[in-house]
Amino acid sequence: MKIYSPTITMTMILLSIIAGEDSIRIRACQNFQLSDDDVLTLWGTMMAEEIETHALYNDTRNIVFKQSWSKGGLTETDWMFYNMFLFNYFYYFQIHMKMIYDQLGIPRPLLVQCQVGGVAYVDDPESYYFQVAIDGEDTVHLNIAERVWVAQHNKYAQAIKKILDQDKVTIQSIYNNLSNYGQKLARALAVSGKEALSRRTKPEVYFIMKSSKPELVCLATGFYPGSINITLWKDKENMMDNVMVSETLPNGDGTYQERAIVTTGWEEQTTVYCKVEHISLEEPLVRQINLKHNALPGIVIGSILGVVICVTGLIWLVKKRRRSYTSIAGGTTGRIL
Repeated sequence: MKIYSPTITMTMILLSIIAGEDSIRIRACQNFQLSDDDVLTLWGTMMAEEIETHALYNDTRNIVFKQSWSKGGLTETDWMFYNMFLFNYFYYFQIHMKMIYDQLGIPRPLLVQCQVGGVAYVDDPESYYFQVAIDGEDTVHLNIAERVWVAQHNKYAQAIKKILDQDKVTIQSIYNNLSNYGQKLARALAVSGKEALSRRTKPEVYFIMKSSKPELVCLATGFYPGSINITLWKDKENMMDNVMVSETLPNGDGTYQERAIVTTGWEEQTTVYCKVEHISLEEPLVRQINLKHNALPGIVIGSILGVVICVTGLIWLVKKRRRSYTSIAGGTTGRIL
């Protein structure tokens, strides 16, 4: 099973990297689709923060550079080696994975996702991880620090673990590639893309009270990069229960938004606090809403809105009536007036 060793560059990688003092995440995902007749189709992408730096497509199986700095200052010879490395990897990956599927009787078609992670500038084995998923279910992951495979809850996990445990060379090879070649590439990208990756945009935080639904929403929007942590608090020491956090969604301008929603218990509070933590903030941003104080403005705004609607409707009705009558001169009354 030495086919797992080439985990640098665009092979089955999910890197979560901290470079220097600033947190710079580099992540990618490599997918392998195996058809009924054992044809391997692969694709993948690498992201630095929310910027796509590399891609890999099945037609050429060569690394595609998505940014001007995606080569990371490495030479053409280096990247030629990486492409040759990937070509050999995919060849042996297909052979060895087919052996496992046949031995365990795993039906095809199926999707295999291989993910790897590490931390740049930190020489700590515990910071690395290696994961394998089948059809979207975590199957096994490698505890690199202890050099052991750990089975997950997939029904094939234990059997696959036993097969992988027989090859100790693979485990050491994974560690060597991560701590050497993997870190080399990650650090190179962190340096070459420093200007683009150093972009930081602070979030704007708002409370939203919906009359149609009994819920209180804390919205953080306009932030970059996309990782953020939002929590709701009863006071400065006690968090609220039953808080749901939405997925991080992109805005049209390249920034992101995320919501923390509480549906029960918030009406009983006098004040609710929303705490937002983001890399662009030197310290957590805290917003608060006084629920009793904000009840009256809501009613006032509703009344004003109703008046505006009535006035708008009256103006529209007057204009319509003007147009409905024709003067002796042949023009509408509205036009004459």
